Amino acid sequence: MGQRFTYLPLANGEWVVPGRAYLCAFQDMASKQVVGWQVGATIPKKLVTSALNRVFWSQLLTTGLLVHSDRGGQYCDNVYRKLLHDHEAVRSQSRRGRSR
Repeated sequence: MGQRFTYLPLANGEWVVPGRAYLCAFQDMASKQVVGWQVGATIPKKLVTSALNRVFWSQLLTTGLLVHSDRGGQYCDNVYRKLLHDHEAVRSQSRRGRSR
């Protein structure tokens, strides 16, 4: 098996080099489509909330949307939790030590 690199195109026409950027993506588990994403040079909490905002802006959502994540600090942050609350979404997190 060989190593695979992914170069991500940015809106300004530049490319993100692997190892110098982070991608946060939310996937609809029924359709398997990515419904919200954000790319950044670091993993600040804003990277996650920006990606989640894209989900809320682009989808026709109903009350009680289940949003699952691991227990990373970005997903335990008050801003993230408030965003879920404001959109009447339900936060779901894996048990400690489990990624799913």
